[in-house]
Amino acid sequence: MEHVDSGSLKDVLSGPLPWRDCVEVAIQVCSALDHAHQKGIVHRDLKPANLFLSENGEVKLGDFGIALDADKSRLTIEGNTVGTVRYMAPEQFIGSGVDASADLYSLGCILFQMLTFYVPFDGKTDMDVMLGHAESPVPSVRASNLDCPVELEALIRQLLAKNPSDRPSSALETRTALERILRGTESSCGKPAEVLTEQNSLEAESEKPNLTTRLKSTRHSAGDQVSWATLAVIGLVVVVGLVVYVIVAN
Repeated sequence: MEHVDSGSLKDVLSGPLPWRDCVEVAIQVCSALDHAHQKGIVHRDLKPANLFLSENGEVKLGDFGIALDADKSRLTIEGNTVGTVRYMAPEQFIGSGVDASADLYSLGCILFQMLTFYVPFDGKTDMDVMLGHAESPVPSVRASNLDCPVELEALIRQLLAKNPSDRPSSALETRTALERILRGTESSCGKPAEVLTEQNSLEAESEKPNLTTRLKSTRHSAGDQVSWATLAVIGLVVVVGLVVYVIVAN
């Protein structure tokens, strides 16, 4: 079995990731899903902990322990809800009618989390989370991350559609849409969109660190940002405390 030596996507999720890196991760995941789906296999437990990062910048999809062979039978007990609820499609909760579109829904959850640092639906209990997936509208990505392109937010909303038939028809279609967004084109009409990078971005591409290196670098910088934010809050509390003390003392 291949040894993937640079941890998982979960390990580098310490804050929002650059949207282009998020799209590159998703493109690679779509390639893996397309291969599995072409073989009749539905993963059913797509989540950051199951996306492994290799040293050369590749994203590997692993842990097919609860996969479904769409052409034969379930590999787990019939009727049980399987998967990780924060990334599960609504149809998985009832344990029937699950197909490849469930994996695309999970990908939408992962994209949402990479861009905002939180999952689209959460709660104190698994039931709260399930109800969110089944009934709550999809939150806005751009409300938390204005760097996210409008086209990318629209694609995430489509991936997170409650009805499987409203999602993209395949992982291949999703990958194509992501590639168009990364190139700065409008997936809806194919017209050139506003250039999102500097003119010399193509020349610099070859010198850019690979995806795994960039994600790990982002993890460290995100940690630094959290630390500075914590220090700022502590400093504010100290200042307020001193002001209150002076007022009371006088």
